[in-house]
Amino acid sequence: MTACLSNLRQIGILHNTYVNDYRGVIVPCDYGDAATPPDANGYKTLESWATILVTCKYLKYPPAGPSAPPTDGSVLRCPAGGEEFLAPSNVSNGLPDSRKSALGAIGQQYTSRVFEPGRIVYAWYGINGSSGVNPVTPCVRWPPDGKTTGPLRRINEIRKPADTVFLFDGIGINYLSVNANRINARHNRHSTTNILFFDGHAEPFHTKDLPGGDGNAGVGTGAQQTFSLSNLSRYPYPLWRLDQ
Repeated sequence: MTACLSNLRQIGILHNTYVNDYRGVIVPCDYGDAATPPDANGYKTLESWATILVTCKYLKYPPAGPSAPPTDGSVLRCPAGGEEFLAPSNVSNGLPDSRKSALGAIGQQYTSRVFEPGRIVYAWYGINGSSGVNPVTPCVRWPPDGKTTGPLRRINEIRKPADTVFLFDGIGINYLSVNANRINARHNRHSTTNILFFDGHAEPFHTKDLPGGDGNAGVGTGAQQTFSLSNLSRYPYPLWRLDQ
């Protein structure tokens, strides 16, 4: 757990450098729009937050192939994560059914298609963002169009960066109840989730105390959804939405 927190803090430091270089803009959740031609797996995203940070030279990352993650490690790899990984096109088909599911502890494979075509990056952390129309999530897809969110957020739009989630133990992206189980209880015998905040600090949390608890968080509709504003009003810290 301590090594994982160190990973997250290092990512936070490097992301702050990215923010400074790009005049306050935070890294997007991903890059690509409805007009993006799909790859061989039908996946339309051209870049992810992980490939952006790697190919733009903020994160050092060893060479990796499509069949296995690199063995020499990276801050993108949680030491408590599983050896398996999900290819990008499978992330919606293989959703974890609970916060303790092994599917939430594995890596996610991303492939750069613009900045360094063919560069493969594996990440064991999820981002608090959305590729769809959801204006209250901190990290959004770029470029915007009629079906995706934009423009990109700036760090000064996050009123409480020390309280607002940036990355978490888990996979993919997270919003409302659709992907609520992507947050993973990965440490201390499946009881603890590490979280990185936008100010760069990281903390462990008892998963049972997070919205949705440590069981199946993907339940409920409307105001009863895990990450609805109504439900989140009962959880003052950490913050998941910009309007909380």
